[in-house]
Amino acid sequence: MEKFDVLDKFGNKTGKTKVHGDRLSKDEYMAIAHICIFSKDDLMLIQKRANYKVDFPGVFDITAGGGVDTNENTYQAALRELYEELGIKLEVDNYPLMRIYYPKGIDDYYYAIVDRNSIDVKIDHHEVLDYKWASKDEILLMMKNNEFVTYNDGFIEFLFSSYKNRGTYRK
Repeated sequence: MEKFDVLDKFGNKTGKTKVHGDRLSKDEYMAIAHICIFSKDDLMLIQKRANYKVDFPGVFDITAGGGVDTNENTYQAALRELYEELGIKLEVDNYPLMRIYYPKGIDDYYYAIVDRNSIDVKIDHHEVLDYKWASKDEILLMMKNNEFVTYNDGFIEFLFSSYKNRGTYRK
């Protein structure tokens, strides 16, 4: 039974914990962590979600992610999820590329740039059905065809643009 720390709207721990899957009350939030692995040749490692998942079963998603457990920070959770889902142990910058707020969650996104030939993927078939490397255009087409999580317009483009520049302006 995995638990998580309940957060306030500013991301501060409230002192309460809940079990993953419990409903959150008004003004309660949970931390989520994602990691995007990009190759030096401008592809993203994506995974196909298991069919039992409540949200977006059987479709592709960004590299890895999930809920942050009690007494874990989003950096630790992102690396744990990457290992649990894809069998990859990797060190990345310990600060997120971005933080996104959504109803009931605060989601930190981390990234890494790798030589894709150096990554040895070992999927956990309970969590992940398949994986592949995909370009931004391939992912956008997959979204259009409901084969990829239907993120808001521009989100995938933002991920691909931001990882290269580590920010929001051109140098």
